[in-house]
Amino acid sequence: MKKNAIWILGIIFAAVGLIPTIIGVILGINHFNFLKSAVKTTAVITKIDSYRDFDGDRHYNVQIKYFVEGEEYYDTLGYYSSGMREGKEITVYYDPDNPENVQSTGSMISDIVLVVIGLIFTAIGVSFIISQVNKSRLRERLMATGQLVYADINEVILNKNYTVNGKHPYIITCSWKDPYTGLFYFFNSDNIWFDPEPIIKENGITTLPVYIDPENPKKYFVSTEDVEMFVANV
Repeated sequence: MKKNAIWILGIIFAAVGLIPTIIGVILGINHFNFLKSAVKTTAVITKIDSYRDFDGDRHYNVQIKYFVEGEEYYDTLGYYSSGMREGKEITVYYDPDNPENVQSTGSMISDIVLVVIGLIFTAIGVSFIISQVNKSRLRERLMATGQLVYADINEVILNKNYTVNGKHPYIITCSWKDPYTGLFYFFNSDNIWFDPEPIIKENGITTLPVYIDPENPKKYFVSTEDVEMFVANV
């Protein structure tokens, strides 16, 4: 995973989030339209079966019985909640033209949960993408109008706060002393997906170019091209 790791993660999260969001919205609209003309009745939970899938997750089949004009009907709910038990009465809605078509408000809740989960993933993905867009714009602006200084390399550290596919990136830390004010400024490079320390030592690289916003030194960009030029697949 190279420089575009955040872009890829953002796209993946956004795509993964859009799928359940779209499905949840479609199901929710269908359930809403169904409930507008459906008839309410009381059903009894007759049986609750449970099973585990290949991942070990437990699932439930909730079987119900209800009556329409004296005729008995059976169906299986499409959801389960911890408060359910055999013999418990619940409210369901059936199609007056087809009493075998039955749904419950719990299905609507499941749709809402699906949409919420999807929106959370989508929001995370979009935030990643926006972050990268803003960072790219800032980098372009600083390289075009920022103050160029050469900061001394301090050390290479492993960024354990960030992980992609079980791997941590590296960060080059450096510092620069303003000759006019005598103040020291400290900078961190963007995440680097290879260990740059051997390259730095072997090639005697002691400084890195840093582009600083003169009005706000907290906005800066550390260029690592002098290091990356020695790696063919960056």
